[in-house]
Amino acid sequence: MRSVEHPVPDTVAFEDAGTRSAWSAERRRVRIRLTCWTVGWVVFFIALSVLDGEGVISLSEVKWSGRR
Repeated sequence: MRSVEHPVPDTVAFEDAGTRSAWSAERRRVRIRLTCWTVGWVVFFIALSVLDGEGVISLSEVKWSGRR
């Protein structure tokens, strides 16, 4: 069987201004979303720690199968 050679393109898609701007916009959205989720998780766990320390909730008294 004979191998078929494919021509190498002169340009790549990333050289197109529209592709590059769409990629940059999507990357920015993903970074913002991941940052918001990360900050949200950190705030959530800090709030749980503060509430547990103040005695509002008791995380240390949670029991599974009769054990602490």
